Order: sequence, then structure tokens, then C-alpha cells
Amino acid sequence: MAGSMLYIHIPFCVKRCNYCDFFTSAEKRGSARIAAYMGALGIQLKRLFNHIDTSTIQSCYIGGGTPSFTGSHLTELAQFITDECKGVEEFTCEANPESFTFDLAEGLRKAGVTRISLGVQSLSEKELAYLGRAHNSSIALSAINLAKESGFRVSCDLMCGLKGQTAESWQASLQGIVDAGATHISCYPLTIEPNTPLGKLVASGLEDEPDEDFQADCMLMAQKFLKPYGFERYEVASYALTGQQCRHNLGYWSGISYYGLGAGASSMGTHEELKAFMSTVPCAIRNETEQALCPVSDYKKEYQETQAEEFLEQYNQAVRFRWRIQPDTAKFYESVQNSEPLELIVEAMSAKAAAAEDLMLGMRRVQGLSAAELEQAIKRGIDQTLLNKTIDDLEQDGYLMRTETKIIPTKKGWLEGNHVFGALWDLA
Repeated sequence: MAGSMLYIHIPFCVKRCNYCDFFTSAEKRGSARIAAYMGALGIQLKRLFNHIDTSTIQSCYIGGGTPSFTGSHLTELAQFITDECKGVEEFTCEANPESFTFDLAEGLRKAGVTRISLGVQSLSEKELAYLGRAHNSSIALSAINLAKESGFRVSCDLMCGLKGQTAESWQASLQGIVDAGATHISCYPLTIEPNTPLGKLVASGLEDEPDEDFQADCMLMAQKFLKPYGFERYEVASYALTGQQCRHNLGYWSGISYYGLGAGASSMGTHEELKAFMSTVPCAIRNETEQALCPVSDYKKEYQETQAEEFLEQYNQAVRFRWRIQPDTAKFYESVQNSEPLELIVEAMSAKAAAAEDLMLGMRRVQGLSAAELEQAIKRGIDQTLLNKTIDDLEQDGYLMRTETKIIPTKKGWLEGNHVFGALWDLA
């Protein structure tokens, strides 16, 4: 894969779910805040497109939050992107079932969107209530059918390890979305985050932590259940029919650069791509520890004055940058619309660190890492002896296996992926 990708973050929802730790906020439909934010996104996109070769953007993903909640604003944004980015091969929009309407489906299809990703999570009414979702199973199934009939590729998310969930209810949810016409299914174990309603209930002892053994059983069950229907797992949590894999997902695990626009959005790219992004609005950058702040236009002078020599050295030697916009909706649209400084948190990565990151992310794919990718990591600074020892140890402990041409995760390596990812990241 080559080129770059585009991610747009829309943080608004009709309500916040009980488990959600993403940067989102409940908002009234049609509010002035939504209009102002979407207007700012359009401005930032126009500025970015003036400074990059838009033909290099191969995929676009609009996520959130609930992009479908913004209605015609979303359609207009999608149309603008399609008009400007002629090289886009896949265009995904997230939607929640309760806000995915016939008019929206028709508008997004005409605007060039190719995939709808629906946050179904479950087809059990009790499980949906536990999660605090705004839809029921009937609405979810209708949304899947609408997306299919409208000509989209249809992705659905499901969650396991929910209160009261059983093997039977998990299988019923899988069966329901397969029968409804999903072509791509992602399965996620519920994670309890501290500052969410569920997190507070667990901390107070009023709810139990999810059963990790049951969650592992559900993940294995999903793989076994979906296979006869033609679904193959292609990355750590996702299954797809032949030719229905999400290009955007694979891009993240393959080291493809991406621009993230909107409050709280993250980006990854080269020095030149960072500079292009910073042309969209006056910026100020902080280092990873958020200690040093300076105008990007004169970062060397300012960082020297603040004695942030370590970050300056990292910045000058870096081959890859990760940066994210502060998660503040009001600050985002005020900065863009009024040309006020927008704060970015910037991580500068050496060639060695970028190589270790690519090894780690590559193991999220079922195909694992090729011999050529391992060799390339060594050329970029990874110690060959240490790399070989790490692979040997992971293989001996049953987390991965070698073939003549690659290393791939085993079932244990898939279910306990964080151990594999951590070992490879430590090579940095």
C-alpha cells in the first residue's frame, strides 16, 4: 500500500453510552455547535487540500462520536472530500442505527461513500440497555438492511463480555447481523474505562468486571461461527468476506501516513506532512509530556529559549511524527474559524522507534510480518541479535510461529496480543 489516508473526527452523539471513553459529547440535533464545528472542519480541509497532493489520499474514514447524527452536514462534507480527492478507493462513514435514515443513506451514496460502519454492539435488548445504546435490535437490523440495499459495503461492530451475555445470545447477535447482510464484522471485548458510568459502577462494587475467560471464548466462537459463512479474520478483531476487508484498517497496521482532522483527532506522517497539516491553522506544539509549548513557526528559537533541547534534538532527527489535536470542540472551531493558535501534542520518532512500531502494528494482521519487513526493520536500526532473540522467545512461549517467509501470531498470540505488541515495541 502507498499514499496516505484521511480521518475526520465528529464528536457528537444523541447520548453518551455507559462504556464510552472516546472524545464525544451529547448534543441536541441541529444545534448551532454542530453547525459551527462542521463548518470549521470544512475550512480546515480546504486549507489542507491546498497544501498536499490530494490524489495521494487512498482512503477516507469519518468516525466519532456519531457522524450520522449530523445529517446533511455529513453529506456535504463527504461530497467535498470526494470532489477534491480523486484517488480515494474506499470511503467509510460510521453511523449508529437510530440516526441512519433513508435520506442520509441516499445522500452519502451519491456523495461517494462506499462503506457504512454501524455500531450495532448487540442484538439483545438487555445487553443494549446495559451499554446505554440508543437503538434496539429491530432498528439495528433495519439499518443493516438499509445500508445493504443502498449499495454500501456494510461493517458491523459487536461487543462481548457484557453483563448477562451468554454464549447463546452472543451467537444470536452474530447470526442476526450475518443474516441481515453484513459483509464485515468486528468483535471487541468490553473494556471498562475509569471515568465512564460503567467504570464508576465497577469501582464502587455495584458491577463486576467483564469475565476475560468468557470474552476469550466469545472471540474464539466468533471465528468458528463466521467461517462457514465465508468470513475470514484478517486482523486482530475483524472478519470480512472475500474482497471486503477494510482498507483503512489495514493502512493503520501497514505504516501508511494519515491526516486526522477535528478535535481530538490523531495524525501520523513525515516532517513534510506535519508541516502541511500545520498550514491549515496557526499552531502551537507541545512535546509528549506537554511541558514545552511554542509557536511552530519559530519552534527552534522558542524551544531553545525554554531549554527543551531534548525534544529539539528528537525533532531534528525524527523520521516519523505523531500528532494529535487537543480534545476541545469549542477551541477547535474557534481556532480554525478565527485563525487562533491550535495546540498539537507532537511525538517525534527516530527511524529505530518507527521500525519497532511497524513491527508491533504489523502483528495485528493475520498475515503477520514478512521476511522482507523484518529485514527492513534491521536496516532502520533494530538490533538483529535482539530481534532474533525476541522472536525466538515469543515462538518458544507459543505466541507466534515461523514459516519460511514470515512470522505469524498463533491463537495464543491473537488472544494475548498485548504481550506480543509490547515485546516488539520494546525493541525501540
